[in-house]
Amino acid sequence: MNRPQMTTDPVIGEALFDVFNERGLALLLGVSHADACRVADERQAVGDRQWAGEIRIAMARRGPEVLKLRTTIERVAGRLEVWCEVDRLLPSGLTVAELFARVRPQLVATIEEAAARALDQSPAPQAVGMSIDVGAADPGIVLQVHDPEACAADLAGRLDYLQRIVEKVLGGQRACGEWRMGL
Repeated sequence: MNRPQMTTDPVIGEALFDVFNERGLALLLGVSHADACRVADERQAVGDRQWAGEIRIAMARRGPEVLKLRTTIERVAGRLEVWCEVDRLLPSGLTVAELFARVRPQLVATIEEAAARALDQSPAPQAVGMSIDVGAADPGIVLQVHDPEACAADLAGRLDYLQRIVEKVLGGQRACGEWRMGL
């Protein structure tokens, strides 16, 4: 089995670190230990709420094994929806296509289960969507299926559409320089 690989700076060979707050939100990715400590001290001194509490500095790990997925059926405003929470996508190094190849089987099974339980549910205005943690160093993504019945009727089409949405959002964020590994 492949294990997540420790990350080093390609220029100087120094070990790199990721910084997390006490809720597990990634605040910095791929920085030196000195930079991690300096930035944490600066952000705590100005009272930044994301940096409040205990800050954890951990060796940076990269590779597909760091990806975290959680697929659930949620009741939202009286409707059953399928949510797939994706964390650590950037450190995993996976492309959106690789992410969807990995998540598709469990997403399909959960959509089919939710569709069977939501037979009398009225159609949602939008069958699928996504939400993203804007402004986070490693943004969490939630893939949302608002209408499991409509999605189950056209699984390939709806999931392909959802994949295109994610590709466009992530591509736009990367093009704007919003997500960088490091400072």
